[in-house]
Amino acid sequence: MVLHAGRFIHDQEVPFPQLQVVEVALERVAKAVVLLPGEVSFLNTQGSIYRQLGQLQQACDSYQKAATLDSANTDTLYNLANLYRDMGDSAKAIELYGKVLELDSRFHAARLNRANLYRHIGDASSAESELHSLMTMGGGTVQALFGLGQAILDQGRYAEAEGCFRQVLQHTPDDMAAVFALGNVLW
Repeated sequence: MVLHAGRFIHDQEVPFPQLQVVEVALERVAKAVVLLPGEVSFLNTQGSIYRQLGQLQQACDSYQKAATLDSANTDTLYNLANLYRDMGDSAKAIELYGKVLELDSRFHAARLNRANLYRHIGDASSAESELHSLMTMGGGTVQALFGLGQAILDQGRYAEAEGCFRQVLQHTPDDMAAVFALGNVLW
């Protein structure tokens, strides 16, 4: 989960300790959705529970209903983008991250995820651009810096990539991915 605008939103699958608790939660949220069908937060919660249970189509249905009710809800669009990313639909996920960023350009997790997807589909230049934007607006996490180094390396700019990986290692000296990436640049 990621904290955004004072709320936790679903970023990746976080398993619940007990399946029975999840089933009870799903049952209660389903009742709440019936009682208040226009309440976007209930649909988002329902989508997150379905996602955690691995019921991706039901999760998608819940998030899409929420997005239909409130097309400007960045949390809903972000959750839906993450779901499409996890289902392997990179184009739809990139489109939805774009909508999130149109509504809230400072939604750092959406920008980072979109950059990662750009790199995943082989568009290192767009990934680099996204990560530069993220760094400029104060979302320069070590993860973003590492991603920037990878995007630059993908474009064959070894010296610049080396600089990024060295900066990552200044912040997190035990980051084995950065050590490995730096090794690839140097050898």
